[in-house]
Amino acid sequence: MPNELFRNPYNHRIIVKSFILPAVLVTYGFFTFGNNTLKTLNTEIKEEIWTENPYRKTRMDDYLLFLPATSVYGLDAIGIHSKNNFRDRTMIYLLSNILVTSSVFSLKK
Repeated sequence: MPNELFRNPYNHRIIVKSFILPAVLVTYGFFTFGNNTLKTLNTEIKEEIWTENPYRKTRMDDYLLFLPATSVYGLDAIGIHSKNNFRDRTMIYLLSNILVTSSVFSLKK
């Protein structure tokens, strides 16, 4: 019980320990906005990685773009059915793409 945060409507227990690492990483990200020491550390780490692996590029991002669509429709095609029908899955997929794309592109700019 001490690790339980609350019970969600689906009766799945949500464990507080599962939030520790993401909370630490998000906190670190927020602290780097105004801290020049952390920005310098991040730059030094990035340059160190770049000097050990120069010009190593991957095309993985080109293919990862299609992974959500593959999982939404491909799993159903191979017989793993979801609880939502085709129309609902498509609407959820489109809404999630709109939200993610707008937030990613606005943050990148």
